[in-house]
Amino acid sequence: MVYESEPAAFYNEETWRFVHQYQHEQVTQLALHAKPEPQVNFHAALQQIDGWQRAEHKLPRWVKYDHIVFPIKLSMEQCSSEQTATYKQQVLAKLLTYSPVLDAEPSTLVDLTGGFGVDCTLLAPLFDKVTMVERNRELAHIVQHNMRVFELDHVQVECDDAQHVLDRINNAHQQVTCMIIDPARRDQAGSRTYAIADCTPNVLTMLPAILNAAPIVMIKLSPMLDWHKAVDDITDGVVQDVHIVAVQRECKELLIVVVRPEIAAYLAQHNVLPTLHIAHILGSNTILDEIAFTDTRFQQYAIDSDGANNAVQYFDTDTMPIDLAWLEAHQGAAYVYEPHAAMMKAGCFDYLERRYGVTQLAPNSHLYIATQVIPTFPGKCMRVAGVSSANKKQLRALVQDLTHANISVRNFPQSVATLRKTLHLADGGNTTLYATSLSDRTHVVLRTQPAER
Repeated sequence: MVYESEPAAFYNEETWRFVHQYQHEQVTQLALHAKPEPQVNFHAALQQIDGWQRAEHKLPRWVKYDHIVFPIKLSMEQCSSEQTATYKQQVLAKLLTYSPVLDAEPSTLVDLTGGFGVDCTLLAPLFDKVTMVERNRELAHIVQHNMRVFELDHVQVECDDAQHVLDRINNAHQQVTCMIIDPARRDQAGSRTYAIADCTPNVLTMLPAILNAAPIVMIKLSPMLDWHKAVDDITDGVVQDVHIVAVQRECKELLIVVVRPEIAAYLAQHNVLPTLHIAHILGSNTILDEIAFTDTRFQQYAIDSDGANNAVQYFDTDTMPIDLAWLEAHQGAAYVYEPHAAMMKAGCFDYLERRYGVTQLAPNSHLYIATQVIPTFPGKCMRVAGVSSANKKQLRALVQDLTHANISVRNFPQSVATLRKTLHLADGGNTTLYATSLSDRTHVVLRTQPAER
């Protein structure tokens, strides 16, 4: 079913006035105590107010429009944020610039699993014609309405099954510029899945048909998936890019871009190589590390540039191991670096040493140290104010003036809860204690403060 431009019929003007009047109020309190006029669709109004409040920070563009309709709570929780959708827009815009697929007019996008349409809304301006597929009838209706509010009149929403739409496109021998698919992370029984083959729909079985219709495919996956295995599982087409995206220190998305072999060959001729992109979005800024791999199966990698066509300095990693004596001698003059969530997910720990001139405390600690502030390091930078062995007496001397501290445990035999109880420290404050191990297996606790960068 294709939805034409029509208003969200279940919201009359009285309901909209109620929503705008009470959109900052607590929904639970409204449900208990509000006494709306008889013409107000009270259930719909509460859904709108709840959706508006969730969107205020997650989808700031959406809340700027008076008559945007928000779906149920689950759909709001599952949709992309505006930040990650904007990142996907930048990814596709760059890829389309380098590839020859836009030579064919008009350019077309098909979103096979549209959901609330956040990604589709941000990607639509890149294309002449857009089709968004969504199985849920009410959600499809809402998205079509919102597209008209956004004046994206070239977007058509179809209430249908992704496989059915894909079969129809291929049976008609149609070609589209790009397809995107975001399979559900739960199986038919509602259990959470962590393998690409267990998601719904199964992208691996659909991929040959998708590539037959579109030369570029963007697959959005759970950040819980092992990206190495996901890449290995994809045997059709060429994996051109892998994007690990974190927002405010939390890993949010794993994006894989697959292209037809001829597109990959064309891009390689123009020095656009298969690349791992590790993105950390902090407010309006994005920290981006790009690692170009030596082959399309991502078995090895060699770093060539910083993503801005600038030469990158690499450091000699044959450094002396860090021991307790070194840390004690450098109190106040050393800095601990903790990689952000996307970098941790990528697992490129040796790369960080070579790229930023830092030294790992130990192979499994995933903490780094240096004697200078590195403004561009992708993660936290903390100044070492004190250090202690795991000896209980020394530990208590290290924190004797503290009542609160944040505690992080990395490759250490005790849990955060045990340490907090031993040291009699409440959570919070400006101090972070890193309990970790060194390469000689010595257990240490570092007392740190945020460093200015």
